[in-house]
Amino acid sequence: LDYTLYDVTYVGDSGQNTLVDNDTQSVSVTLDRSMTKRTQVGIIGRYSEYEAPDADAETTNYSLTGRIDHNFSKTLSSSIELGMRNTDSRRRSQENQSTSSVFRARITQNIFEASSYQLLLERRLLPTSTGSVVESDRINLRFRHRIKPTLTFSLSGRYFRNETLEGDGTSSRDRWYYYIRPILTKNLTRNWKVDGAYSYRRQKRKTDNQSADSNSVYLNVTYAWLLR
Repeated sequence: LDYTLYDVTYVGDSGQNTLVDNDTQSVSVTLDRSMTKRTQVGIIGRYSEYEAPDADAETTNYSLTGRIDHNFSKTLSSSIELGMRNTDSRRRSQENQSTSSVFRARITQNIFEASSYQLLLERRLLPTSTGSVVESDRINLRFRHRIKPTLTFSLSGRYFRNETLEGDGTSSRDRWYYYIRPILTKNLTRNWKVDGAYSYRRQKRKTDNQSADSNSVYLNVTYAWLLR
């Protein structure tokens, strides 16, 4: 049994943009059963509520999925989750009901002792900061390689396609985007580490065919407090 609450409040919003305060509550119940030493199956029931009072919008969602986890070997594992959802949404006087599939597939492999990769495919509902909920399809790919004990290289790639629910009337939310992010991590001591990364992102709207590109570079210094 799991319960989650997200409460988002925007401070200093002058009303010149479309950001609205919102909150999301979700409850999930999972039943798992081990079939063999390598295989585990489960059933997951989920319920969530999304509210954005300033936009006069609310969404309730129910989903039921089945999941199977399997370890092919000590270095290769997978997880597949598949099911259906039913969603009721209201935005001002417009109401909508939609039904669709939901899925999540993940495969992880360790290559020797220094490298690993993970591939993730997923479809789920995501609340937005404008009072609407979108159906999001995404593909994630992450590669990690330890160059030496104190130096690690990571490469992340992600592709998203977001679409509003049928009849929502906010087609400006329909868009796709992807980003690529290489990261280099250096462990200076047991407590200190430095991350340097570059990120490229491209976004395109479905309605007006407009696109935008962004580039960013960051350097992050982290101190971890170790308890003895």
